[in-house]
Amino acid sequence: MTDIPQMTLKKSKHRNQTIIIFEFDYNQKLIDLVKQLPNTCWSKTKQTWYQAADSFNLNKVFMHFKGYAYLNYTALQNNKTKTVEDTPRSRNYPHRQTVTLPKGYAEKLEQKRYSDSTQRTYKAYMKDFIFAFKHTDIKEFKHKEINTYILDLIRRHKISPSEQNQRISSIKFYYEKVLGRTKVNYEFERPRKTNHLPKVLAKHEIKQIINCTNNIKHRCILTRVRHKIYCSDRL
Repeated sequence: MTDIPQMTLKKSKHRNQTIIIFEFDYNQKLIDLVKQLPNTCWSKTKQTWYQAADSFNLNKVFMHFKGYAYLNYTALQNNKTKTVEDTPRSRNYPHRQTVTLPKGYAEKLEQKRYSDSTQRTYKAYMKDFIFAFKHTDIKEFKHKEINTYILDLIRRHKISPSEQNQRISSIKFYYEKVLGRTKVNYEFERPRKTNHLPKVLAKHEIKQIINCTNNIKHRCILTRVRHKIYCSDRL
């Protein structure tokens, strides 16, 4: 039995449009199959075959390559493949070079023995906060104004929950540690903790794993495990 080649599907950007790229080692049979898919093109710059995301259909692609290639599409499921344009970290913050931190902010971070990474993050986010209200005295702010500021970042810049928490913590540090105010007056809205559902393999994915196993002994073990799990679910 010959090994079934693997093909990886990923999301990317090409000529200002979202595309799905087909990554695989050179295989003439797979090349011929890719060419048969509608709206599939070859990119000279990326050196790969791709299809516009608007016309991409995972089920049709899966059936098209069934028996010819093992499809790895975890990048599409997890939606982790982001282009530079989509990443919040790609935003520019030139004001961070000119904005001055409040007196005692940097020193208090050192006294509290925060890590170098945390200090850099807090300083950067605090400068953003000061710059956003450069014509206002932030000492007089209440939690309502700060929550409005955080909400604006969520809506306009699509900041992640972790970045939201870090920005809130950097602001709280100023009011509570530097100015010495009580925590009661600055109860900011934090994001809900994300609960991820466990990853479960679909039936066709289990079949693919079994079919890709060349060793008869290993194939038998996987088949038995699959049968046992199926029976336990039926009870």
